[in-house]
Amino acid sequence: MATILRIVRVAGSLDIEPDAATSREVAQQAQPTQWPLEDGASISDHTIVMPLTLSLDLTFSPSPMVATFPAPGLGRPKQAQSILFAALQARDIIHVITPDVAYEEMIITSVSSPENASTGSSVNLTVELQQIHRVSAQESAIPASLVARRLRHASSAVDKGQVQIDAASVAQAVATVLAFALPGGATSPVAIAGVARLLGVSPDKVAAVGG
Repeated sequence: MATILRIVRVAGSLDIEPDAATSREVAQQAQPTQWPLEDGASISDHTIVMPLTLSLDLTFSPSPMVATFPAPGLGRPKQAQSILFAALQARDIIHVITPDVAYEEMIITSVSSPENASTGSSVNLTVELQQIHRVSAQESAIPASLVARRLRHASSAVDKGQVQIDAASVAQAVATVLAFALPGGATSPVAIAGVARLLGVSPDKVAAVGG
């Protein structure tokens, strides 16, 4: 059964409406890891949910039953075809609005236009779309307890000869970390005293290196 829908560009003036969508197919897949999992591991932590995909069969005729864009006329079918090909090439982000659901932030991945003797002056288009995923970056402070554990481990490794590195280099690295982890950063008296205790050196040496 034919369904009326609209294709709307998120940024811009595109608002195209075919005569009908004779077919609509929605699909989404999840891809689990191919590697063995340890006992007790959650499969949800090792599965990637793939983006939603949408396949549409659209019809554009010169004389639609309702006034739509592109405007009625002999050039309407080819104009619609050109608009959708241009949206694909421009990688436009679009919404597909149907009577029962809206598919937001989609990218056109394929447009095909089969033609045969029965097509006449109309154009039938198969449009494949895929939804995009958005993520946002977040910043968080490093817990002071975690910094302290890392510093104790590094200091122990140096003392045991497991790591061949001098105290000044460790102090320089620690000062850099503390610049992000503690108020006042590497110049904070609390930071300087803590590094000095962990490395067994005087606070003046740490202050000189951190500065």
